[in-house]
Amino acid sequence: MTSSLPKVRNTGRNERFALWALIGIVLSLLVVIGVLLLGGSLFDSTPASDLERDYAVLAKGLADDPENPAILMTLAETEYELGKKSESLEHAAKAVKVAEGQPGMPLRYAQLLLLDGKLDEAEKQVRAEIELDTKSEFADAHFILGQILFEKGEADEAIVEMEAGFAIDYTAADIRIVYAEMLAAAGQKDRAIEEFQTALQFLPGDSRAVDGLAKLGVTYEATSTANPHETTTDTIAP
Repeated sequence: MTSSLPKVRNTGRNERFALWALIGIVLSLLVVIGVLLLGGSLFDSTPASDLERDYAVLAKGLADDPENPAILMTLAETEYELGKKSESLEHAAKAVKVAEGQPGMPLRYAQLLLLDGKLDEAEKQVRAEIELDTKSEFADAHFILGQILFEKGEADEAIVEMEAGFAIDYTAADIRIVYAEMLAAAGQKDRAIEEFQTALQFLPGDSRAVDGLAKLGVTYEATSTANPHETTTDTIAP
């Protein structure tokens, strides 16, 4: 009996498709085998930088100890550098909360808030830090508060805080340059020059201080003394 079904011509297309599919599968298997033989991984999870490695270690540490303020704050600082700002500020806030008045935590949180432009919140945290420093042993909180107040346009109050910091740590030369810049911006030229010159006693030739003096019309020159490890500084006003 003859079939009523239509006859199909075999052009070889299906066989060629199957052949190429088989070749693709074989090549994929060869790649997998090669990676495994070389001791690698199909999905490379190696951190691309030291910062990402630190982040992975801290995240693992937090998973093991979620209420550890030191891990929380260090993770927050690392996250901020990686651009994970919302996670950073969340972890920093939690670190301050669980630290229960531990000095240092509010200050570190304030620095992140300052970087993020949250001046009012940063000021609140720094003032909390100053209250915790009952012996007035640490200058950093005053220096940071001074910078926050200056950013808020409160120059007089900022200068008071900077001076409070220098009363604790006179040798903070890098901060003294910031202070000199504040004084210059506030129109206190003579005091700014004096502070730049003082900073240069600790940091001879510092470009930022030298540039600051130049903007105030003062030329800086450094001359070597008999001791090659010492430098005397001369500032010459035109």
